[in-house]
Amino acid sequence: MGLRWIKPPGSNNFRLPSSGDCDPRVELLLYVIGLTEYHPIFAKNWKGNDPCVVWIGISYRLDRIIVIDFADTRKFE
Repeated sequence: MGLRWIKPPGSNNFRLPSSGDCDPRVELLLYVIGLTEYHPIFAKNWKGNDPCVVWIGISYRLDRIIVIDFADTRKFE
């Protein structure tokens, strides 16, 4: 998908080395933040392969993303 920011070699916040591909929702969200230039705050906060946990800017219900809101992300910097 052409992500703009890449973690240093040997580190990966989004999947375990043996787990295969990222969750498709994670792939899409990483693509979106790559386009918005907001990547530093998300790189610090977003961890794991499930966006339906406490991720800045993401609201969810029953394992479905229901709101993506990046408007207030600067307050977390």
